[in-house]
Amino acid sequence: MNKATHISNVTADTVTTAVMQNAEMNQHDLTEAEQIQLLSCSDNDDTDPLQEDDHEDTNSLRDENDINNGNYWYAKTKLINSDSRYLLDFLDPEHLLANMRTKVCTTGINKAGIKTEAWMQVAKYGKQNGSNLSLALVEHLLDKQNVAFAIKTFSEEVETAMKNAGYHIEANFRSLIRNWYRAQDEPGLSCYERHLYEQNLRQWLLEDVRFDIFPPPGRYVKDIPIVLYEGFLIHIDRRSQLYAFTN
Repeated sequence: MNKATHISNVTADTVTTAVMQNAEMNQHDLTEAEQIQLLSCSDNDDTDPLQEDDHEDTNSLRDENDINNGNYWYAKTKLINSDSRYLLDFLDPEHLLANMRTKVCTTGINKAGIKTEAWMQVAKYGKQNGSNLSLALVEHLLDKQNVAFAIKTFSEEVETAMKNAGYHIEANFRSLIRNWYRAQDEPGLSCYERHLYEQNLRQWLLEDVRFDIFPPPGRYVKDIPIVLYEGFLIHIDRRSQLYAFTN
């Protein structure tokens, strides 16, 4: 597990300023292609956004910051010393979304009060409640890696049906996942909105989770498989760290 370390060398001012400067400039929003590239920075470049002057540690991120009300980076970037480039590696959002669909439709996230029953009930009456969700998509998990089916599982129509049926916790979680996915590539969103939607999910993931106690979390964190849990957090942190490289 990537141990959470108290935050970093992309300062709060760096990220916040970059987000605000680009808030109304959607043409500069980050695409998936931009996210996965290796970002070049010179060892001696004074404008390097991830290095401090007089900082001898080769780690690209420092340990203290106050971004997002005192939060920390869950994962730091990798610095390739041989050619002074930063490697920002993470899972693609479609893979994460599809796996979260599988999680909520099979076991739910019981420790967070998120029950599979909510999706089952909505799917059972999918035609009547307007969600158009079917038991084939939920109970039988038709085509697990189908992104369109995953999007439908977390759609606005499903949220409305959940609220009408009294499943408010599940409806709120559905909103977090949907908005996080919208933040990836949906046209018309400002950088500020994208950052906000991602941070809302990040806050939920880290809420009531402690990494400073023994034993540490094992295969599951917050009742979510650790690979999926870390996948979301690393993806969100990488996107935030990229703002330091934007104009």
